[in-house]
Amino acid sequence: MAELAVNLKSIEANLRFIKNEADRNGLELVFVVKPCHDYAPILQLVDRQSPAYLGMSKIQIARNFSERLRTPVLTTSLPTAHQADDIVRYSKASLNSDPSILDALDRAAEKYGVKHGYFLMVDVGDLREGVLPHEAPAVMRRILAKNHRNLIFEGLGTNYACANGVQPTYENLNSLYRLARGLAEEGIRVPKISLGGSSIIHWMSSEILASWPTQVRIGQAAFLGTIPVADEPFVGLRTDTLRFCGTIVEIQDKPAAINGASPLGEQSAVEAIGIRKRAILDFGVVDADPRALIPRESGVRIVTANSDYTVIDVTGSAESLHIGSSIYFDLKYRAMLQGFLSPYLSKRVVEQLS
Repeated sequence: MAELAVNLKSIEANLRFIKNEADRNGLELVFVVKPCHDYAPILQLVDRQSPAYLGMSKIQIARNFSERLRTPVLTTSLPTAHQADDIVRYSKASLNSDPSILDALDRAAEKYGVKHGYFLMVDVGDLREGVLPHEAPAVMRRILAKNHRNLIFEGLGTNYACANGVQPTYENLNSLYRLARGLAEEGIRVPKISLGGSSIIHWMSSEILASWPTQVRIGQAAFLGTIPVADEPFVGLRTDTLRFCGTIVEIQDKPAAINGASPLGEQSAVEAIGIRKRAILDFGVVDADPRALIPRESGVRIVTANSDYTVIDVTGSAESLHIGSSIYFDLKYRAMLQGFLSPYLSKRVVEQLS
């Protein structure tokens, strides 16, 4: 049976490494747990590390775990107006870019008698959420002119490598810190700057982050030990955290086929190179994104997949494979995200990965 093996000890080692680096450099830390969906063993493990916030993109998960987690929640996806009640009830702060949504959050916070923090998101190049840097002063003045009684301005935020692979650079980081200084000169206090994306781990000891109170939001690095886009390991982090396993349900020698689109509309990686040994595994795209799985054995290659099955070429495998044999994979971010999300995939805590 296909399963996702979870090594909590290695994940905990990564969490502690990152927290130590944040503490050493005077940074506020948010562990973004959205890749793990609602997998309780990991959520509870992260909670025990006592970060400043747990970063959650789905407010439903924050609601479901509200009685089980002690760390306050930062909502990392932009809220909608109809979510305002749950956002202020189940998260302490949220990332925002639209003044009208803040109006809705203020009304909801008054309704429930709570105070809610917000970060104004600024787009410094990744072209995801946020106002442009030159627009931010006017937007902030509009927001503050409304004198929201139940909202607390927490600072400016941005994301890296979350849409178009833009990595932190001195130039795009400095544009945000320069904006904070400019707002301060206008009399608008910016309590902190929030930087999202595991790519920021390279900059945690930099002078520019030390120049202003800074929060870092990190997810992938903690759970995979790698950095987004490049998917390269970061020195000091462990990559033996998760392992995906599929079981062979059919294995046969088959001739090459004509290249064509898969049922999902993608081109199959079939080569006209004669008879090949091909195996079918017991998982498909409802369980993980095969494009984000890396076979542990060099002689195994993913050919195609549909909703239920993944087809692999094992002609080059040195193993004596048969029906029931297990095939192991390392995961990239997309496979991790989909694996935890799938209700059909078995998740199992292990002491050591196979």
